[in-house]
Amino acid sequence: MSEPRLLAIDTSGTNALVAIGETDGTLITERRWPAGYRHGEELLTRIDEMLTATRTPLAQLGGIVVGTGPGAFTGLRVGLATAKALARGLGVVIAGVPTSEALLKAASLAGVVEGTSA
Repeated sequence: MSEPRLLAIDTSGTNALVAIGETDGTLITERRWPAGYRHGEELLTRIDEMLTATRTPLAQLGGIVVGTGPGAFTGLRVGLATAKALARGLGVVIAGVPTSEALLKAASLAGVVEGTSA
């Protein structure tokens, strides 16, 4: 079997995101869409489509990363419940990441933020 991959889910805002990456943080692909307040209607379909497109079987997932907000309650609930159900069903680890911290880290890595102070 190939190296394990990570599934990332963020439904903290009106735009939802799912991504597949390597365990070293290398992004393989991502899907974003304007979910509005209908996260539950498309989340599993988008995950399934992405796994199929990248030829990633569920058994290859080694962990799930999920955005914990802040954000809209319903969107967060859908993302967290989906991530927890998948992790439990697959027997893999799950990690929650505050969405704001992830965005700040990404901006820092991209060179957008330089030595800002609070």
